[in-house]
Amino acid sequence: MIANKKDAFITIIDTTVFAIPINQFGKIRTQANEKILGVQLYGDSLKVTIAIARRKLDSSKAKFKTVTTTLRWKDTLIVWDTTTVAAYREFAPSVLTARDAFPPCNPHFAYQEDVFIFDTIWVTPAYISYPPCVREFTKDERFIRNVPYFQTAFWEVNTPRNLERHLALFRTAAFRDAGFIELHRKNQYWGPEHPVRAGRPVAEQLWEKRVWQYRCYARIVEKNLRIMQKAISDTLLPAYEQLLRKLYGDPYQAVPEEKLIIQVTAFSDPRPIRRGWYIGDTVRYFAATFDSSTYQVRFAGTHPVIIPPNASLVGTDNDTLSKLRAYYGYQELLNRLRQSPLFQRFEAAGKVLLPTDIQSPEDFYRKAVDRSIWILVEGRYVDTTEQAEIYGYRNTALLSQCDPKAIRSKDFFEYDDVRRIDITIHRARFRHREMHPSPCGCSE
Repeated sequence: MIANKKDAFITIIDTTVFAIPINQFGKIRTQANEKILGVQLYGDSLKVTIAIARRKLDSSKAKFKTVTTTLRWKDTLIVWDTTTVAAYREFAPSVLTARDAFPPCNPHFAYQEDVFIFDTIWVTPAYISYPPCVREFTKDERFIRNVPYFQTAFWEVNTPRNLERHLALFRTAAFRDAGFIELHRKNQYWGPEHPVRAGRPVAEQLWEKRVWQYRCYARIVEKNLRIMQKAISDTLLPAYEQLLRKLYGDPYQAVPEEKLIIQVTAFSDPRPIRRGWYIGDTVRYFAATFDSSTYQVRFAGTHPVIIPPNASLVGTDNDTLSKLRAYYGYQELLNRLRQSPLFQRFEAAGKVLLPTDIQSPEDFYRKAVDRSIWILVEGRYVDTTEQAEIYGYRNTALLSQCDPKAIRSKDFFEYDDVRRIDITIHRARFRHREMHPSPCGCSE
């Protein structure tokens, strides 16, 4: 531990009075910091007054350098510090000097030797955990979950709150003929008001069971979203903010090369849509995706995705529906991220790049330089990994099951967990319009 000599010490003058035999006066030898102020006869002895100048450590101004030992283990940097505070702190007085407890000179020993100070310094490890280089919410497992949509030919996320709103919306004039939506009462598979089933009590019962199943699914969606929201808000963002602070100082003023990329990707099921249209406000955003295998940002086109009201959903690849689901899935995630005070600070500082902020690839590269967090969105047509072999919903006994992973019936129930949004979080270094793996804690 080394103190800055220019600022850390102050000079204090003390006076000491002691008595010596008269014949010993000639043997007095003062130190460089001592000066005889006066001598008085005191019986058979001499009373000698000496001024002593000593330097005292001013712990309130002292700056200390700490001696550290660093060890890298996987993605964790372990720093052994020589003080009780983390290594990146500047002011680090030790225990004894922090109390201003230097021992005073003993007035009975005018010719004392150097003073030995026995101090205490605690050596504690300081751990810096890097945010993961990739976190994927692309499966339906215990702690890493995607967000199923479940609902056929619809575009908003099936949360409990949304589901109840959807059921009410489907009864309004705007959705009067929207039987292409699975939970609409005129749907060809479940709707009790479809011409083929109108008036049949069993049709009402089947529709109610399907609604019950969707309510169970909605609870899964909400749980997955909360796991995702907590992981990003409580773990990834704080670790990323600490990394930026370590590398660049103020994370809200710096122009960092280190980026946090949140990728939202939406999928539909392989069934073609023969009848359907978008009922809602105009959707506009720029579609892009981060390719982690090549470390490139890929653009779906040179212009923003624009979907106006009444846009047709008809097609064999579900392209428009996937684009809508990508947008509304991104909106659901963004609203939840905005509940995080840390995300709020990044956004207020202008450090978040949203897909609605971008007009072209060139506009992306221009704005991406000084933004710390990128949110990229893309609709990926259909997911063909699950293909139903039987047309329609035949195994209605499955309506008693809530977990879509338990449904493997070879009919359209196969698609209940295919319609979804996947979210992945990456860290990468962005330099001169090129992406590179992050050197900070990303070794295998």
